[in-house]
Amino acid sequence: MSLFDAPPGSILMHACNAQGVWGRGIAAEFKRRFPASYKEYVADCTDYINDSPLWGAAGKSLFLNEEGGYQVCCLVTSYDYTHVDDKKTILMQTVMALEDFCVTQDPQHKSIYCNKFNSGLFAVPWEETASILKYFEMKYNLDITVCEL
Repeated sequence: MSLFDAPPGSILMHACNAQGVWGRGIAAEFKRRFPASYKEYVADCTDYINDSPLWGAAGKSLFLNEEGGYQVCCLVTSYDYTHVDDKKTILMQTVMALEDFCVTQDPQHKSIYCNKFNSGLFAVPWEETASILKYFEMKYNLDITVCEL
C-alpha cells in the first residue's frame, strides 16, 4: 500500500529537515500533493530559525492543518538536508519528535500512516527507526501503518 492511499481522515507522517525544504524523496511528493501544508511547514521552520537557537526545530513534530482530507505530520529528525545529521543524532531527534507528537497531539484512536522514514535520504537503516516506532506504538497505544512509499 502506498502512503498516499491511506483512508481520508488519516494522519500522514514523514521525516523532514528543519530548514523548510521538501525538495527530494517523499518530501517532494508531499510538497506536490499538499502545497498549503508545505507553506505552513516553511513558515513553522522560519519561525524556529528566527526565534530559537540554531537547532530549535530539530526533534519537534509539526502537525499541519488538514488538507485534502488528511492531516500531515512532519517529524523533524535532521537539522539540515544537504549535510544530514549523523545517524545517532537523527535517531535521538526521532525519539524527541515522536514524543512531542504524542504529548501535544494525543494521537490515540487516530489512524497514522507513514513511510519507512529516515531510511531514504537520511540513510538510517529502517530497522533502527522501526524499533523506536514500535516503542511509541506500545507506549501510547498507537495505530501506525508503515507503507512502502
